[in-house]
Amino acid sequence: MKIILRILVVLIGLYVLLVVSLHVYSYFQKRSVPEMTPEKAQKLFETVGGINEVNREAKTLLNQPRMNDWTFLDPQDLTNSPAISSLFSLCENYSGEDYSGTSVAISPDSGRHIEIKFGNHFSLKWLYIFDPSTNVTFSPPSNWFQITSNILLQNESAKSTNRPRSPSCSAAVFLICRTALTHFSQDCLCAKFLLLNRRVRTQPVAPHPGLQ
Repeated sequence: MKIILRILVVLIGLYVLLVVSLHVYSYFQKRSVPEMTPEKAQKLFETVGGINEVNREAKTLLNQPRMNDWTFLDPQDLTNSPAISSLFSLCENYSGEDYSGTSVAISPDSGRHIEIKFGNHFSLKWLYIFDPSTNVTFSPPSNWFQITSNILLQNESAKSTNRPRSPSCSAAVFLICRTALTHFSQDCLCAKFLLLNRRVRTQPVAPHPGLQ
């Protein structure tokens, strides 16, 4: 019986090791996103019709009365803004299928602007488009670069200092291993319980003295 228990423990350990390996591999695969550079950002705007067209649509959206507070923009809100809609779609493609958090919104923070969030959970990016006819009061940190005087993009190579940080690699691996070890311990306890329960059932029961 001890041999069977040891075999079960080894098999469960191999299973947990496989699961941890797959999670770690998936972690590093999803962490990688294409680098965003000023040249690539310029190309994005050229693809959707140019910076002037994006600025014209942004001004129209930002001056709508119902857009005074934080507002997520749905596809129907961008019906008359094809350049910004196309820009959002390109950012979705940049983010990849594994990340569903790509969004476009109007934010009142740091001066009203259109904000496009993209990337993934490990490398988030923000694109700010301010009204070109107003003075931009937002003071970007060093990890942002200016595309024009009213359009700014967070740099790919630097960590954001004014945004929540993504979990580090070591923290993520620690959480994965802790979860795996928890499941491993539970599986071992279940296996031991089943074996003990089977042993109790198979042991012969001595007859009651009064029935002899």
